[in-house]
Amino acid sequence: MGKTLKPEAVIPLKGVKMALMRSVGVFLYNVAIFLTLLFLFLNFKNYNFEAPDATVEYSGTLELVIDFVLGAFIAYGIGMTVAASLSKSRKKGFWFGILLCLFWVFTAIASLFIFLNPILSDDVSTPGWVHGIAGISIALAFLPTMALLLLMFPGNYDKEKIVEAVTKNLKKDDDESLPFCPECKFRVKEQWKYCPNCGSKFSD
Repeated sequence: MGKTLKPEAVIPLKGVKMALMRSVGVFLYNVAIFLTLLFLFLNFKNYNFEAPDATVEYSGTLELVIDFVLGAFIAYGIGMTVAASLSKSRKKGFWFGILLCLFWVFTAIASLFIFLNPILSDDVSTPGWVHGIAGISIALAFLPTMALLLLMFPGNYDKEKIVEAVTKNLKKDDDESLPFCPECKFRVKEQWKYCPNCGSKFSD
């Protein structure tokens, strides 16, 4: 008669590492975190955190590099949107649309302040406002990006680790069902004639 598996033996979470994302998702994650950190580093490189309004104009070269990295982030967003839309791992639903909208809203805000700051009012076109809001927007855009990748590119359990965990769980159940030695209470097998722990002889 086969042993009935306990629920925790069927899906043993303890000791089992689950890949959060498939390879496509992992690749997109690495690209996203690289571009986000690079943009934040360059964007706040000359930022005056103690007095944002006193932040001076960035050099032309630094501004050009920031523009380039933001452009790369936008291109990444287009690629990520297409990949997530084509992914068939899960059906597109309400949260997919919300997360995608949040990503593009924050990215659009950053683009407005970096690329189109001359059309902004004088109150918010200073370097402190431009780079402060752009940096915060890209950091916020990173959050729905991660949620989208986890949603659309879910990973799978490591099958080998699951088999190992289930086997260990079943072995533990078998051990716990063994009888005790009447002398030392050591678990023994029914076919044994002597206790391996205390040496007591068992009656037939």
